[in-house]
Amino acid sequence: MIGFEHYADYLEKVHHMVKSNSGKGLGNLIDAADENWVHLFFTRDIDILGFGMDYTENHLWFLLNFRARLLRKKAKIKNTIRWIIPEFSKADKSDKIQLLKALEVETVLVPAAKNDYNGFYSAFIGNRKYKKL
Repeated sequence: MIGFEHYADYLEKVHHMVKSNSGKGLGNLIDAADENWVHLFFTRDIDILGFGMDYTENHLWFLLNFRARLLRKKAKIKNTIRWIIPEFSKADKSDKIQLLKALEVETVLVPAAKNDYNGFYSAFIGNRKYKKL
């Protein structure tokens, strides 16, 4: 586990990957740089699977919030970000689902028996039987 100071440095690096002091827009930054994982949040469809989206993951919440702000300003962002969770966890995660919806992240519910995470992964990867909220 990294310390708070190192995490703050990391968050600053993520911030500079999408915003520059030179006034260049995100599109120019992406065009000028080798593609990195941060840019994928704006250029590629992303499925978030097997990740709880904990609120301490500040860098991810920053990127999702920044992307949502750009979308509200009518930026030409055409990718989709989906958070895939087992249907049995919907009630426990309702607040997070609503927050992610406000940030333009789709939530996908995959049917599985209660606490059956193997069945959840199998249903998503193998059968692709799921429903969007």
